[in-house]
Amino acid sequence: METIRFGSAIVRVYERGDGKWALKWREAGKGRGTTKTKYEDAVEAAKAQAKRLDGATGKQWVTGQDAEVLAKLKAIAGDRSPFAVLDACGDALRLAGGLAELTAAAEAYAKSKRSQWTLGELFRRLEDEYREHRRAQTWKSLKVELKPFADSLADLGLGAISPDLIAEWCSRGTPSPRTYNNRRAKWSTALGRARELGWIDPNQRTAAEIVPKRREERKSPSIWPVPDGERILSLLREQSPDLIRYFALQCWGGLRPSEAQAIRLDDLTSHPGYVHVRAAVAGKLGAERFVPMRPNLAAILGTLPSEADVLIPPSRDPSRKKRDEERLRVFAAPLNADTRLSGLVREAGILDRWPNDVCRHSFCSYRLAQTHSIGKVAEEAGNSEAIIRRNYRRPVPVEVGEAWFKIGL
Repeated sequence: METIRFGSAIVRVYERGDGKWALKWREAGKGRGTTKTKYEDAVEAAKAQAKRLDGATGKQWVTGQDAEVLAKLKAIAGDRSPFAVLDACGDALRLAGGLAELTAAAEAYAKSKRSQWTLGELFRRLEDEYREHRRAQTWKSLKVELKPFADSLADLGLGAISPDLIAEWCSRGTPSPRTYNNRRAKWSTALGRARELGWIDPNQRTAAEIVPKRREERKSPSIWPVPDGERILSLLREQSPDLIRYFALQCWGGLRPSEAQAIRLDDLTSHPGYVHVRAAVAGKLGAERFVPMRPNLAAILGTLPSEADVLIPPSRDPSRKKRDEERLRVFAAPLNADTRLSGLVREAGILDRWPNDVCRHSFCSYRLAQTHSIGKVAEEAGNSEAIIRRNYRRPVPVEVGEAWFKIGL
């Protein structure tokens, strides 16, 4: 195939199976074509046709390959003059002594620049990015792991972070395999971002990725027993009604903690019978979804007063009370709802340590018992079926699942 260009016009020449040559182009939004017996005649006709299509004369002919070279040069030059870029490249080639030498010099320069970045600089970069563009809840988890090292080893070069060092950091305090792997994953996230930025070798695995995971014992996740779910709901009604939506949306709507924190009041009413989890609110997958409003969830939310100031407990600090009032006029939950909720439950003696994702695990386990459909639960929870089966499901009898979704009725 031969591509003939003139200005913005393109005509392509193909050899047909019968030995003749076909010309193809688009005109007025439609495909056009003609046929020539000889190749030379086809090329000349294609040039004439392209010239006519462009509607101009006196322009210089270029082949398709030449046009591609020109397009690449313009892309490399960006806002700079392509001629200035060519001159600079020519000077660099002469100084280096050849293309191979120039490539080696550029790689050495990039390596020297990478060695200058430190752990403290990476921490500050991540903190800025997560505050502006990513999830505060995710950064909160990362910060717990990274900050002690960023404070004490701020000047440590990223290139000096080895797999042995990552393994040593993750092993502090004789952690369980799960805790060790969670720490490793956070370092993998941090160093992976450094690789994206070009702060460490972009063509190599990070030190955290090289460190092997530890084998975890498979066990069912923690969930709320039905009596505990009832006790916590009663506790919140008595002491902190402003936290009820946050708790209920996780336990009977399957929302992630970050989603329950970010959901707006109009997301609960914009589509009757559903909780609208917008893409901007959705967690790890970032995909919009509609969660059916179970009868007990609708009943729990429906009993709450619409006035924000009535929801906030009188014992709340005055300065924080004003902030919470303003937020609860728009959002379903106040700030720091997770910390306050776990503190209240522990103070009430319901448990000593708040299990990770216990509300969401409860929803998935009881909903699976109720529906016998892992696909349905995965859709409502915003996860894959494999993740639900592996991480979120604790087998429970059907009757217990039904009882869970009657709490609040």
